[in-house]
Amino acid sequence: MLVKEAMTPNPIVVDPTATLPEVRELMRTRRIRRVPGVKKGRLVGISPDRDIMSAMPSPATTLSKWGMNTLRDQLTAQEFMTSSDIFRAFVDVLSGGDIPGVRFELRVEHDRGILSQLAHFGNDGGGSVISRAALNEPDGKRKRVLVKEEGTDAERVRAILEEAHIEVLDVRERGRCTFPAVGM
Repeated sequence: MLVKEAMTPNPIVVDPTATLPEVRELMRTRRIRRVPGVKKGRLVGISPDRDIMSAMPSPATTLSKWGMNTLRDQLTAQEFMTSSDIFRAFVDVLSGGDIPGVRFELRVEHDRGILSQLAHFGNDGGGSVISRAALNEPDGKRKRVLVKEEGTDAERVRAILEEAHIEVLDVRERGRCTFPAVGM
């Protein structure tokens, strides 16, 4: 799966210097549950609605309500947004991190044991699985599976997969597409 297929094409974003009330109002009016923080065109974090709510003062507080509101109004997005380290961890899980290897993107039927079967195909190609992720397709009948393997012969595994009638969408080695599917 390419990033462009999973991301919102024109997301609503905030500057990290936006205040808590500004971010909260933007999320309320646009009816969104999370908003990315972007500085100079680079993602610096994300603000989920639950983080916004936890940054708000409790109605049961004993401090002056006006004093709490003043403090809250000075809180900026960068102080309550989740850092991009989480994004890096997510990418590492899906891609196998910086370990060299070959990433296969496949479309498979939603059958029992298919993920186990895919691991055997990688072994037949002389490699071992580094990471694997499966995402449901919108039709609910198929899955899109990302498998990264090290020490494998990409062409051999691709041929084995196609012989087993498994749809190969994409094959990448170190970010370089070696086998784009038609229409990708």
